[in-house]
Amino acid sequence: MEFITMQEPGGKRAMINNRPPVISCICVTRKKPALLERAVRCFLIQSYQQKELVIVYEDDDQVTIDHIGNMELAARKSTQTWVMIIIDLAPD
Repeated sequence: MEFITMQEPGGKRAMINNRPPVISCICVTRKKPALLERAVRCFLIQSYQQKELVIVYEDDDQVTIDHIGNMELAARKSTQTWVMIIIDLAPD
């Protein structure tokens, strides 16, 4: 697999623990389950293996909360390994 690494001073290429870096994708959503589903599907079809998906939504968004629950159930049945980090944003 070929991947891009950050260039360090002196022409060295930066890698952490001899692995490609983890790429974090951030998805901010509110009451748009169809668009969230599309974003997750697009994330999953990427060939880069070192990735994580961060989904950010407000804590009063029950539509998104329910949809994420359904996606978590589907992910448990999937053979593909992926990470989904969920962040609730409490309104101030």
